[in-house]
Amino acid sequence: MWKKIIKNETLVIKAERKLKEISQSFNNYNETDCSLFLGQAGFVLFKAYYSKHNEHPNNSKAYVQELFDYFENPDDLNFSFGIAGILHALHHLEKEDFFDFDDNISDFDYSIFYEYISNDRSLDFLHGNTGVVFSLLEQKIDSKYDYLFDAWLASIDKIQENDPDFLKWKVGFTLSKDEKPIEGYSFGLAHGVPSIIIILLKLFDRKKEFKLLKYLRKSIDFLLSVQYESSSDFYFPTQMVNDVKTESNLAWCYGDLGVAMSIYLYAKYFDKRELVDFALEIFTKHSSKRDFLTYTVVDASICRGSVGIAHIYARMYNYTNIELYRETAEYWYGITLEKAEYLDGIAGYKQFHGKDVPLVNEFGLFEGVAGIGLSLISAISNIEPKWDNTLLLS
Repeated sequence: MWKKIIKNETLVIKAERKLKEISQSFNNYNETDCSLFLGQAGFVLFKAYYSKHNEHPNNSKAYVQELFDYFENPDDLNFSFGIAGILHALHHLEKEDFFDFDDNISDFDYSIFYEYISNDRSLDFLHGNTGVVFSLLEQKIDSKYDYLFDAWLASIDKIQENDPDFLKWKVGFTLSKDEKPIEGYSFGLAHGVPSIIIILLKLFDRKKEFKLLKYLRKSIDFLLSVQYESSSDFYFPTQMVNDVKTESNLAWCYGDLGVAMSIYLYAKYFDKRELVDFALEIFTKHSSKRDFLTYTVVDASICRGSVGIAHIYARMYNYTNIELYRETAEYWYGITLEKAEYLDGIAGYKQFHGKDVPLVNEFGLFEGVAGIGLSLISAISNIEPKWDNTLLLS
């Protein structure tokens, strides 16, 4: 049973009020974006869980129909902004008995993903073929589509470097707004090695193949090999370019917390006690980092912000029953409520999209109020946030 996080009654009252504001803000929702990342798919998930929390009827059926309509003229296939993410949301809504769809999702023709999975060379979770594979795994698609998973493994074979010890690959990214893309290694849960480890683990759970076991071992070994020296405030970089490791931070998308989660899930699955202890060491060390200005917690969102940190610690508390993690999560939920400070924001919230860029109003799951609201629900109730498999946390 999920154990709620916030014990401070004042915070509980504030969270309830904020949830009501977030719910009411969707009365003015007129976006056409159907995506999981920023659009309607995240909003529908919030509405479903909020109706369960309040024991009120779920009135988002019209928006669900728009998600089905999206399949007729999709913009993309990926997890963040395309079909894969919307399918994931719809499957979750049906699996958790929020809806009983007339259209059978299991009849979907998943073969449309083959070319995309085969040709993508980023191995990106949010925006590339890895997120598509994750969506298919979570939907437990028929074994006749296993060739899609083989295509993903083949794409790893194409891009990985010829290294006998490590599974590693370079991707293109920019370190600042004005720089040209450069190649390096990414260690974020949103885009890099930690997400590959978790999804390889999910695929291994489906089909126990030696190749998957080898890739898991080589990817976890590569991740462990890039730790900072012991004098650092953090354990792992966010990226590494030409052997130079970039600064780390506290967030869901990049930083030690996502890395530690991937190590923890891997170690628990294979019963590797030393690695479990190492992951817990990371979570414990960062439980003392409670200065959101020093640690560049730029907004309240799941992706880069305070509620992402809170939710990771909430999940770890429920995995381990370590009280320090509950207290840490409660602290960051308090910061999340404080960050609702903008009169022209959505329920007071605005999202960070980069330095020298104005803050933006967002409704979505990863960077908007839908994600903030979903996490607050599980913080003040015993409703398990099963939706957080979307974040690779369960």
